Amino acid sequence: MAFEQVWKSITGMPAVDLTDHRYAFVKYNEDEKIVPAKTGDYAVGVNYEPNNVDEPSQVVAQGYAFIILGEKIPAGTPVMSNDDGHAVAHTAATEGTNHVLGVLSVGGEAGDIGTILLR
Repeated sequence: MAFEQVWKSITGMPAVDLTDHRYAFVKYNEDEKIVPAKTGDYAVGVNYEPNNVDEPSQVVAQGYAFIILGEKIPAGTPVMSNDDGHAVAHTAATEGTNHVLGVLSVGGEAGDIGTILLR
């Protein structure tokens, strides 16, 4: 069962419609607006209150947060983003090109909502 605890958040202004991007990694673009994170990106956090373009969106930047899993991942696994902004296991083959965004404290199957301790 996923859980969340006290976390620190920031408010970001979406550059694209993020209404279907809840509990997924986001990053800043060159216009300082938030967009979905892709594989290899260094995410600013997890989108918690998704909104339309130019409507403030809450992003968890530190602490424990829910995250959608992009594959089967056990707890204790360092994770990165895939092209959907979902958590996938960080492997040695991806070191140097993909950033560890946190460690899962609750894992599960692809599509499940897990819990991440953001780095």
